[in-house]
Amino acid sequence: MTDSASPAAVPVSGTVEVPAVAASCFPDEPCDPPVVAGQLVLSHDGDVVARIPLGARGAFTTRLPPGTYAVSVTPGGPGMRLRPGTLTVPPEGLTDVRLRLVGATS
Repeated sequence: MTDSASPAAVPVSGTVEVPAVAASCFPDEPCDPPVVAGQLVLSHDGDVVARIPLGARGAFTTRLPPGTYAVSVTPGGPGMRLRPGTLTVPPEGLTDVRLRLVGATS
C-alpha cells in the first residue's frame, strides 16, 4: 500500500566529478578523468535514504521524492567531501546534477 501523502519519486541523474591529480598527468598532455568507484549516499533528516552505485566516470541515476538531501560518497578518502553538500530535488526531477569531490581545505 502506498502512502498518499508521500510525493511520487522523480528522476535524478548526474555525475560525481573527481579532480585529476597533477602527479598522475604529464605536462602538456591530455589527462583522462580518474575512475570513480563507490556509492553516492543520500540522507534526509539524518537517515540514509539511498545508496546509489557510481558508474566508471562517476555517473549516477535514481528516482527520489522531491526534497532536500545531504550527499556524501563512500569510500571518500580522508578529508574528502562532496560540494555542494546538499541536493534539492524539485517536483519535476533533476537531470544534470554535478557534484565535485574536494579535499577538506577546498
